[in-house]
Amino acid sequence: MKEALHTMIAEDCARWLGWPDPDAVGKGAALPDQIEIFTVPGIGRRFAGNNLSSLTHFSGYNLGMDRSLGNLELPNVDIRYIAGAWPSIPLGLESQDPLYQLLQVKGYTHAFDEITFPAAWSYAEWFERCFIEAADVPIDDARERDRMLCSLAGCALHYVQDLCVPHHRYNMLLRGHARFEAKCLQRWESMPRAERDLWVNDECGKAPRWSARGAAQGLMVQPGAAPGYRYNWSCVPFPRKLVDGSIRTCVRVTAAVLKHMKGYLL
Repeated sequence: MKEALHTMIAEDCARWLGWPDPDAVGKGAALPDQIEIFTVPGIGRRFAGNNLSSLTHFSGYNLGMDRSLGNLELPNVDIRYIAGAWPSIPLGLESQDPLYQLLQVKGYTHAFDEITFPAAWSYAEWFERCFIEAADVPIDDARERDRMLCSLAGCALHYVQDLCVPHHRYNMLLRGHARFEAKCLQRWESMPRAERDLWVNDECGKAPRWSARGAAQGLMVQPGAAPGYRYNWSCVPFPRKLVDGSIRTCVRVTAAVLKHMKGYLL
C-alpha cells in the first residue's frame, strides 16, 4: 500500500479501537517505507528512486524469480546491513531483525538476484515481539511509553497491510504494482468521510483477534490469480471490486492485529 494509505487506515482503526495515540500508530505504519536498513555497493540504499528495504515487504522476494522483471544477471555483491537504523527497538532485539540474521549472521555475499529476502510475516512477527518486550519495560513517562508502543505496533501493521496487495503476495515488482496501490489510495481519498467511517466500523466490528504473524501468513495463502494472468494489469483499469476488496481486507487485518496487541498496553 502507499505510505499515506498505511497511515490513514492505521490511524482510523486505532482510533476506533481506543488506542491511546492513534497518530503514533499511523506514523509507525508509514515508517518501514522510510527507513533504509541495507545497502548494496554500486547501487546504494535506493534503486530507481525506491527504497531497497521494500524488498522485505513481500512474501519472500527474490529478484531472479520475479516473472515481472524478465531475466536478470547481477554480479556478486557484499550487501551490508545498516545497524541502528530502526528507532525505539528494545535493547538486544536488533540482532533478531530478520534481515540482520540473513546478512550479518549467515554472512551472505551472493549475486543480488539470487538472494531470497525475509518474508513480510517475519518482520511483522519481529515488530510484534519488539512491541511486547517494550511493553514490559517500566517507563516513568506514560505518554512517551504510549507513543513508543503505538509506533512499534504501527511498524508491525505495515508488513501485514502490504500483503493485502496481490503484487506483494505474488512477489512481483511490476505488472501494474504502483498503479494498483495508487488506485487504492485514490479510491480511499475520494470516498466521502461517512462512507469511509462505515467501512472502518464494519471491518473493525467483525475483525477477530490475530497476531501480526498469523494475519500476514493468512494473507500470503489467499487464493487468487497472480497479477498479469487473469488481467493484463499493466494496461487496463483495475476492477473496482478488486480495489475495494484489497482496501476492506487491509482495514480488517489492521483491526484484527490491533485488537490482539491492545492487551499489552495495560
